[in-house]
Amino acid sequence: MSFYQTTANYERYGLLWQIEKMVVMLTQEQRKIISEGFKLGIPDIQIAERLSLKYNQIYKFRKKQEISAKDMLKNRLDTWEKMIRDGESLDFIAKIYGFKPSSIRQMLWRERQFSFKQVKEDIKMSSRAKQTKKFSKDIVKLFGF
Repeated sequence: MSFYQTTANYERYGLLWQIEKMVVMLTQEQRKIISEGFKLGIPDIQIAERLSLKYNQIYKFRKKQEISAKDMLKNRLDTWEKMIRDGESLDFIAKIYGFKPSSIRQMLWRERQFSFKQVKEDIKMSSRAKQTKKFSKDIVKLFGF
């Protein structure tokens, strides 16, 4: 093995060790909050910013939990649909997830053919509009928005 190969391997393994160490350093409370964020589909970078952690810590923890990017997208879209059906505004959802309201609308239509017009009609017809927004309050409480 040449000098350059040895140095490259050392740096690669040294970096991997540091990332592993960062994941181990998460507290139980942080792990719980991060896991809840994954269930809600909150992007890694948003979770990292809210908990004042490094993005790599969140990413590596998600990979250890075997949660793929597709799983995160599915969770995110499910959560958005639920929040919208519960009467939350796009602006509020956009603030939590770090997206523009128009991006949320486009993503929901592209991935799920989710119609806001139909949802508005459904809400008017049902008593769901009068429900408390407990689900959204839980998100606010968990991540401090």
